[in-house]
Amino acid sequence: MSAFLFEEDFSKIRQDEDFAVEIPHGISDKNQLFAFYAKALLFPEYFGGNWDALDECLRDLSWISQKRIALFHRDIPCIGNPLEQATYLDVLVKCSEDWKSDPKHELRIVFDPRYADQVKALCKQEW
Repeated sequence: MSAFLFEEDFSKIRQDEDFAVEIPHGISDKNQLFAFYAKALLFPEYFGGNWDALDECLRDLSWISQKRIALFHRDIPCIGNPLEQATYLDVLVKCSEDWKSDPKHELRIVFDPRYADQVKALCKQEW
């Protein structure tokens, strides 16, 4: 099963009880992405603002009480930087795999289907 879902209409996937976050269109670099996540997912003050810190916080999220956390993407953040995009997708895949073994929580990662081919090309995951 893929780490990602592809759906244009997020309301078809989102449930009322979800902690749902829509990653905004047009995030241009990793620092903008880290700042967005820190605010939107209420990261602890110790969040270091780097890929390892993002990975660590996305694997935890114990401060969020909802069972299901949904990350909705209108595009792939870090536009124009395929290396950063690939790193971001790799972090998401690893976090998604880690969450599958946690019965108390579920992480759903959703992309607009217009970006499916690009996600697959950038991602190291087998499809």
